Amino acid sequence: MTAPDIVLLVLDTQRADRLSCYGYPLPTSPYLDRLAAGGTRFERGISPAQWTIPAHASLFTGVYPSLHQTVQSYSQLPQSLPTLAERLREGGYYTAAFCNNPLVGVINNGLRRGFTSFLNYSGLLTSKPNQAGSSPNFIDRYRQGFKRLLAGVLNQAQDAFARLGNAAGPVFFAPDGATVADGPEF
Repeated sequence: MTAPDIVLLVLDTQRADRLSCYGYPLPTSPYLDRLAAGGTRFERGISPAQWTIPAHASLFTGVYPSLHQTVQSYSQLPQSLPTLAERLREGGYYTAAFCNNPLVGVINNGLRRGFTSFLNYSGLLTSKPNQAGSSPNFIDRYRQGFKRLLAGVLNQAQDAFARLGNAAGPVFFAPDGATVADGPEF
């Protein structure tokens, strides 16, 4: 028996009620509709977290944020938790990711772990297709070094920014922009 092909499509911030395959009356998503018609489409997907990093960490590991603790931009997915990509690769699959989100594809938070090829199309840090398994030339090595350096600087900046809110406790903002010190009472 041949193993089935698996495509996990994650659309960060996409509203399901605006996709034709989920009942929207206008033809807004013909390619997704065809993919959904020939595959498994979930009616109810509920995220265990409200933002990208912990939500993807849960999606890739199958555990809640309270267990994986990858909840900030400076967090890193524990090596002890195998990812879906690692498990699929161990099962003989070729694992590839195509990403346009720097929180998933640039920051060194462990979300790329297990992918044979991880292509990032996010701004200045884009990857070239078919780079996995090929010998890099001088320009490719320079480019990869520059990407690592820039990703490290961005990671440090995000870490510093993320930790600012932790110094004095959480900060909440009222709809008109006024800061509310004790929480959202608006």
